[in-house]
Amino acid sequence: MSSEIQELRKALVNTSPDGSYSSGALRTENTNEVQIGWAVQLPVAAEECGVSAPEPPAHDASSAVASESASPRPYRIVGLFTLTAGQVKEHFRAYFARCHRYLPLELKSRDPDDVYLNSPLLFWAICAAASSWKLQSQLEVEIKTLVATTLHSKVRAIETVQALLVLCMWPFRVSKLHEDPSHFYIGLATQMCLQLGLHRPSQPHSHLVDRPEYQSMIADAHVKTTTWLACFVVNQMQSSYLGVPPSILVDLNLANSFDNPKVDKTLSQLCRIYHLLSQSCLAISANGPTPSGMLAPDARLLMMKLCDEHLSTLHAQYLQDMNDIVQVSFLYSRLQTCSFALLDDMPVTDELVQIINSAEETACELIELCYGMNLAVAPYIIRQVMCYGAFVLVRIMRLQHSTQREVLEDNIERVCQAMSTTASADDGITRKLCPILRALPYVEDKSHTSPIMSRMAASIVYDSIRIYWNNSDARRPSREPLTFDFDGYDWNTLLL
Repeated sequence: MSSEIQELRKALVNTSPDGSYSSGALRTENTNEVQIGWAVQLPVAAEECGVSAPEPPAHDASSAVASESASPRPYRIVGLFTLTAGQVKEHFRAYFARCHRYLPLELKSRDPDDVYLNSPLLFWAICAAASSWKLQSQLEVEIKTLVATTLHSKVRAIETVQALLVLCMWPFRVSKLHEDPSHFYIGLATQMCLQLGLHRPSQPHSHLVDRPEYQSMIADAHVKTTTWLACFVVNQMQSSYLGVPPSILVDLNLANSFDNPKVDKTLSQLCRIYHLLSQSCLAISANGPTPSGMLAPDARLLMMKLCDEHLSTLHAQYLQDMNDIVQVSFLYSRLQTCSFALLDDMPVTDELVQIINSAEETACELIELCYGMNLAVAPYIIRQVMCYGAFVLVRIMRLQHSTQREVLEDNIERVCQAMSTTASADDGITRKLCPILRALPYVEDKSHTSPIMSRMAASIVYDSIRIYWNNSDARRPSREPLTFDFDGYDWNTLLL
């Protein structure tokens, strides 16, 4: 009993003059735990010894409030933005639980510390993709600065490619189409892959890795293969949405990677779908004899039917078990193939009406599938695909080929509702699309400019925006549209 009393006295001696306790008094890491330890444990021990318990040191109310409201210690810092260890852990958990399945490439490590050590850009890209809109807006400037710094560094790493792919799939919100840097990011990622030798995944290493400064870019064959396949998929997504030819062509090694058993099934299925889509669009609307690259109407109709048969064969052979992202991509590919039948130069025939009806069914099915997904978590391509389906329905309504106009109006309104819920600001690009989609079925094509047919399957979107622009005096670039030079005009700037 006397020994316990001596220990209590020593503990009181170790108390600092300002009322805080030294580490020798009680071995706890949290200040609140120390106070609880003195308030509870000390009286109990004193009662057992038969002596009166010493009073705990006095604390004023302000110091107690300050102790309770003290912010956790910053764990990672970029510019003026900080994250705690708990936030980092939660962001990485959320990304690999909800986001990674949409683009399942292989990373060297999923540990946040290892990722940060190998590539701060990849670390912050993952945190931004899994964070809330508020944190994304705070991270935007810092990550864009980090992208510029990383791209101008001497050393190139595979993690930089992966970071750019993540930023393409989950870009920051923009108010104008031409502000989105995703198509620039995928071009940079593609060229970096070529320089690192990822376009030949069967080779053991690139010719540059023997140099000491390039040791950091060495990765195992599986990481190289899946990163190159993911780069191919994102490149095809961006090209199909913008209506431009893709910058990655399929070589023998890339095609053989589709059958690699180590490659994630979702990634392999996405590669097959977008490979066939790019081939179809190039054959129909890029390599034709006309100035726009479009095939003649009769040849175009035959090619559309042939491409649709190839999609059906692909579905029967490789796409029996599809998750939501693969199913969205498959329906999107079929819809893009059918959309060439909606151009103005196509003569109306029974075969054409059948393809238009197929496009209507596919667009409604695609919108319904996307509408049931969490668009706040899903990659941006899901919203792009959903809007594309709405533009196809708008074109069908304008051509008066549908007998269920009310159903199409309901689906277009459903798209507008979904886009309104995913906009973080009133000037967001997704919210700006809503009045356009609602007005387009009823406006007149004043033919101030010629129809757009040079954007491959995306010509439907660009030509619809052209019609809306010509009918809105407030959005006309000139009060005299007939004298305005529209040659080479960038239609990405229409949504101002």
